[in-house]
Amino acid sequence: MPVDVPASGEVAETITIAAAPAEVYRAVSDVRRMARFSPECFAVAVWSSQEGQARRFVGFNRRGPWLWFTTCTVVTSRPGEEFAFDVTTFGMPVARWSYELAPTGHGTDVTE
Repeated sequence: MPVDVPASGEVAETITIAAAPAEVYRAVSDVRRMARFSPECFAVAVWSSQEGQARRFVGFNRRGPWLWFTTCTVVTSRPGEEFAFDVTTFGMPVARWSYELAPTGHGTDVTE
């Protein structure tokens, strides 16, 4: 099903996870786990980290017969609040993936 992309180029979805923001943050900021959740990414190699948190990493991706890699740089790292990284391929910007976290009475709203 095609997705309508607004003129700003931003697309966002929000779901509620039955877990505390700190726990959700640990899951979304652990880039090595990305291959478990992504339909395209099958592996991640961390290039640099700081205090146990990835700062630059490479994502290896597959869709059908096509294989490619992306270089990613963490741009926002606020535990329990937000995690975001910029994606490039061959030096060209591709996307910014962002996970904003907000506590609710039932867990955490996660806006990707």
